[in-house]
Amino acid sequence: MPRFLALSHAARWLAGLMIVAVTTTATAGQANTGPTLDSTALISLDIKFPSGLATLYPGYEIDLAEIARVMRHYDDLIVVLEGHADDRGSALDNALLSRARAQVVRRELLAMGGIEPSRVLAVGYGESSPLASNGDINGRLLNRRVVAEIRMRQTVVAPTD
Repeated sequence: MPRFLALSHAARWLAGLMIVAVTTTATAGQANTGPTLDSTALISLDIKFPSGLATLYPGYEIDLAEIARVMRHYDDLIVVLEGHADDRGSALDNALLSRARAQVVRRELLAMGGIEPSRVLAVGYGESSPLASNGDINGRLLNRRVVAEIRMRQTVVAPTD
């Protein structure tokens, strides 16, 4: 199975990242345009966090640099950084912590330059979407993560008669 799937032409640039899923939906166009195609790619970043902290471990720079490079080239891309937490602590604390983790990654991505801040969003999902069991240390580590959702919207122009 290939390491990446197409997200319009940007997929060629995302070859170094693990794309988990790609979806495309079409909506009807206006009188002078064709359908609007919304494509979304879920990128598995290898960005993990220490328990209870929004501090980045070293080594995240390669994936973020790849996303920054693609975003500088394709200005119609939007990235939603989704923060997650394990189940240690209260649900409210984990919701705040997961958002703080996504915001840390957002700041690092924007610091790489050439990306409008409005194109990078940070959200926190707390402990609501675990990848693994929180019953052991390895599972909890997998759950303390940030995932990037890359969205591209394209409007197909209807041919003129």
